[in-house]
Amino acid sequence: MAPNDSEDCISALMKGISQELRAYVLDENPVVWSGYSCNGAVSFTIRRTSEQELSPLVSAKGVSTQRHIDSLYASTKLFPPEAKLKAKLSTGITVEYVVHENENKVDGVAEEHVILIMGFATIKEAWTPLIDILLHKWNNANHKRNVKLVSFDNRGVGGSDVPWWRYTTSAMAQDALALMDHIKWDTAHVVGISMGGMISQELALAAPERVKSLILMVTTRGKFNEDPRSKAPMKESLDAKKPNEIAKAQLKLLFSDDFLDQPMDLVDNTKREVIYKYLEDRATTRVKPSILGLINQILAVRTHWISDERLAAINDAGFPILLVGSAMDILIPPRETQTLREFFKGDHVKTLFFKHGGHGVVLQYPEEIADVPVVTSPGFTSDGQMEALLATPKHFTEEQVHTAEVATGISMEYMLETNADAQSPACWNLPMERLVLIMGFLQLKEQWGPVIDVMMKKWNARKQGRNLTILTFDNRGVGGTDAPLGRYTTSQMAEDAVCLLDHLGWESAHFVGISMGGMISIELACAYPERVQSLSLLVSTRGRYIPDMRSMIPLFGAIFSPTQTGVVKNTVSLNYPSDFLDRPIGDQDVRSVLERHYATLPNRHKPAGYKALLCQGMAVQTHYVSDERLKVIAKAGFPILIVGSMRDILIPPEESVKLLQRLPGDQVRAFFFKNGGHGIDTQFAEEVADGLVQTMKRARL
Repeated sequence: MAPNDSEDCISALMKGISQELRAYVLDENPVVWSGYSCNGAVSFTIRRTSEQELSPLVSAKGVSTQRHIDSLYASTKLFPPEAKLKAKLSTGITVEYVVHENENKVDGVAEEHVILIMGFATIKEAWTPLIDILLHKWNNANHKRNVKLVSFDNRGVGGSDVPWWRYTTSAMAQDALALMDHIKWDTAHVVGISMGGMISQELALAAPERVKSLILMVTTRGKFNEDPRSKAPMKESLDAKKPNEIAKAQLKLLFSDDFLDQPMDLVDNTKREVIYKYLEDRATTRVKPSILGLINQILAVRTHWISDERLAAINDAGFPILLVGSAMDILIPPRETQTLREFFKGDHVKTLFFKHGGHGVVLQYPEEIADVPVVTSPGFTSDGQMEALLATPKHFTEEQVHTAEVATGISMEYMLETNADAQSPACWNLPMERLVLIMGFLQLKEQWGPVIDVMMKKWNARKQGRNLTILTFDNRGVGGTDAPLGRYTTSQMAEDAVCLLDHLGWESAHFVGISMGGMISIELACAYPERVQSLSLLVSTRGRYIPDMRSMIPLFGAIFSPTQTGVVKNTVSLNYPSDFLDRPIGDQDVRSVLERHYATLPNRHKPAGYKALLCQGMAVQTHYVSDERLKVIAKAGFPILIVGSMRDILIPPEESVKLLQRLPGDQVRAFFFKNGGHGIDTQFAEEVADGLVQTMKRARL
């Protein structure tokens, strides 16, 4: 195809894209603009979205300092040739990507992962100002976590392949997921702008369990009505050859005059002059996308559509969502962000509208946006999480709770629950996943209630194509299980669990242990690695650790208090940080909600007595797994998840770090809750459930 033919093709294609120019929302007094359709000159009546509809509108300062100017020109630092890597993906294409990370890395702590998905006909380097400022902020904030970001070229542009077949946003979402597989990221915070936001929506639908948070910037569900003002600068931007022509067209397309005419701070220029110079400089090294890549990406945008039901599914997945809109965007009108907000509702959804923002928000407001891509989980703060607490009794009804005489000579009380779809004849032949939850010191099986409730809701909502049965039980010494007098060990209690599996006819399962339950799970995995499909260790230890002295008073109070009220109050103080407990939830605080939960846990049995305290206490105190035995677990090859809490005063987070150091291998994943206490099964039930589901999925790979 000759160059002129290419330009004619693009022009014709742009006419087709702009053919149906209809009204979108603005203010009560319609504004009339002149425009052109395929049949000649016409007028368009446009009603813009009101400021009230776009609330809260933010009059952000945006690019204004020399530091911001420096961030615009940081691409040589962030994208040197040696950092650009190629990956042959399972989707059949090769993509070019770069991994960016903080400078002051902290050893043995959790790592946040962020995947950045760029928009139409734009290469990964366009993320430069956001990446530069985000890493700068991260390095200066003394986070007790590390951060890695990956940026890449979508198929059709930059250093990635330009396959000839039709592109769709769902196919491009699979590219992003395959890249995460390639770099061994189970989950990530997903950030998409414009077409990248469309791809991000498809990614969230295809693999919601892999999304830690979703940030959608100036994007759409699809089938939107273009602003006619975008037509001319869009065509000019695609047709332009000289750097100054490209810069002028992009100024019109991506930024509002209200923003561009603002002065810079301590620099004798307007923002228009600074951004124009940057766009012109960038255009001098611009590699024009191939006509094939352009056409296919346009087709992906034009055919993108997320139905009401699919939008509801994204919202129901429960991960944090941030919607970023621009009130003066002429490329994807602000009404599109407002439409997304009508479907995404709840405590997990936040919206940000820039009052003077255009489509180029990453260049306009890198400072403001850099504060939000990585979302620290707030933990138990929403009505949905309160519902999970209150739902505990429904998972431990008389029909679900059973007893069994097991080969270790004791009677054990246990609970079985299966996902709702398993009751349907259409699902009877689906494969069955079996999950075993092992509770900690002096705690009853009912304490798993919030995790079970969240897991079952997620499993039923996401239609995993497999059934799920959850088993949990009272360890010897507590609840409905026998409490023989004598020395207990964690290896003996692991034998109890295995014998219960034998009773049920389970050859293998996924094992999850919290605290002492993690110690039992380690012993089980050492003795019976062939029966372990995956192993998740929550706030646990290899043994012989030194407890935090701050735990002593609430620990003794939780055990020896003469009143039930005293036991409950000390139990809550022992398991959760005080600032977390003081957070409001509805018209009360978290502390009062959790105290009521512990006081009303379904329990058909007497509280654990001194016999259980002595016997289980002996098991905890004598528990120790050597390096050699941990190597047995590591060599077994099953997926391992280690979860720690940075503010755990019962089993310090250093113990989870030690497990991570002594269980090497690509099959091992870990994350730490920055504000977590010992009771993460309740404090972070949503996040723990997501981690368990992802670990179970890794066992099938």
